[in-house]
Amino acid sequence: MSDDSNAQQHVSHVATKLPPLWKQNIKLWFLQAEANFELSGVTNDVTKYNNVIAAIDSEILSVVSDLLFDPSHADRYAALKN
Repeated sequence: MSDDSNAQQHVSHVATKLPPLWKQNIKLWFLQAEANFELSGVTNDVTKYNNVIAAIDSEILSVVSDLLFDPSHADRYAALKN
C-alpha cells in the first residue's frame, strides 16, 4: 500500500474507554468523547457508536432503544448523539 492510501484509511478498532455518561451534562460528555476519539485516532462511525453504547447505562439505553434497534440510520453515531 502506498503512503497516500494508508493516510486515507479509517481506524475502526482502537482501545479506548469512555467515562460513564454524565446525565447532568450530556453535551459536555459528548465533547469529551469526541476529544477521546480524536486522540485515539477513531474516525469510524460504528466504532464511535459502539464506544458510546458501552458507556451508557441501562436507564439511558432504554430511552434510546428505538434508535438502537433501527439499522436504517447511515450515521448511527450522529443519530445517537443528536
